[in-house]
Amino acid sequence: MTPSIRGATPDEADFLTELMRRSKAYWGYTAKWMAAVRDTMQITADQIATHEVFVLEAGDQTVGFCHFYKRPDAIYLEDLFIDPTFIGQGYGKILFQHVIHLAQTWGFEKIIFEADPNAEAFYRKMGAEIIAYHPSPLFEDRLLPQMQYSIT
Repeated sequence: MTPSIRGATPDEADFLTELMRRSKAYWGYTAKWMAAVRDTMQITADQIATHEVFVLEAGDQTVGFCHFYKRPDAIYLEDLFIDPTFIGQGYGKILFQHVIHLAQTWGFEKIIFEADPNAEAFYRKMGAEIIAYHPSPLFEDRLLPQMQYSIT
């Protein structure tokens, strides 16, 4: 089945939030860690209504979603999550390429985002590079790579 991408609707916020949390938990984070980030790991109906949020589907199944917003200088990617059932099957690449395509179409030169350390290798493979490290606002010993994809 050929995957398709469509705009998310505000009534999908709870479903996409749960997909996000399942996807994050896939990487072996403890229940205590997941509880600590629970309030920050959500997508709201307002974000869906005011930002760019796209859902990737394969047949009748939601595979993942991405969430970003436009600023004058760049596209800022907030979220890109794949349901754990579908991780490793190329769907993350499809979503990221969708973001790249839209950025090109809209005339942007870069996509900027903060990556989970577990996703850093994926984004490097996609052509992004680390431009800085930021301390996590929730865990003092955790550094998060800020990455940039340059559109050329």
